[in-house]
Amino acid sequence: MDEIDDDSVVVVATTTKDRFAILERVMARKPRAIICEKPVAQGSDDYQKLLEIGHRDRIRVFVNFTLRIQPFYQKIKSEINGGTDYADYVFFSNLPRSGLACVGIHHIDLLCWLFGIRQYEFIGSHFLGTYEQKRNGFFDVIGGMHLKTDRNGAGVISNSHSTNVCAVQIILRDVVYNVFEGQRIVTRLNKADTNRVHVETVEYRYVSSYMTDIIESCFSGSYAEAKRLPDLQESLLSHQILFDYLQRHSLLDLNFT
Repeated sequence: MDEIDDDSVVVVATTTKDRFAILERVMARKPRAIICEKPVAQGSDDYQKLLEIGHRDRIRVFVNFTLRIQPFYQKIKSEINGGTDYADYVFFSNLPRSGLACVGIHHIDLLCWLFGIRQYEFIGSHFLGTYEQKRNGFFDVIGGMHLKTDRNGAGVISNSHSTNVCAVQIILRDVVYNVFEGQRIVTRLNKADTNRVHVETVEYRYVSSYMTDIIESCFSGSYAEAKRLPDLQESLLSHQILFDYLQRHSLLDLNFT
């Protein structure tokens, strides 16, 4: 900690249980920027306290929501933003063999980012159980949530321990996308021509391929690459949704990584 000063860029990639206390200490050193793994905290009180510190001391904290970096999701977002009407959209995310807290929050953020969501309500949710992760003593959740959003759409995010393929489906008024991240494939179906499906093999960016650019942009003072990641304020909604789910099922004390 003593090595951190106002010309430092700090990456915080600890387990969640320790992250709040470490972030408090790092933020007290007022570094140039912080890049933090998610979830940033275990609950909303800790998250709000970090927000207050960041606002008060004008500390830049970027959250490593990696799906925003992926070129194929950026392309889908540009098509969504270029459309005239995407009301009544549906977003499905199936996350087999992945935790709803630690991996699911990436997909919650993806939903919020793609459609510019500001408000939500739970239509329903279910909890099937917890399981121990690869780190002894750390757990995650098997379950799902069904959200209604202020953009006149819905999002369904669920997981299981089945062998089903991880997939995201985005249904718009005229187009249906299916993203198979593990297979690096995106399909695009125009509803007016259901006999033809466009299949594209896509580039996938690993953390190692973009983190250097993000850190260099912080040191340059432009923060251009870093701003491709959301900051603490922009990441608040996705965390609120996760905390809301955990509270509904009495899981806020769960030690997840």
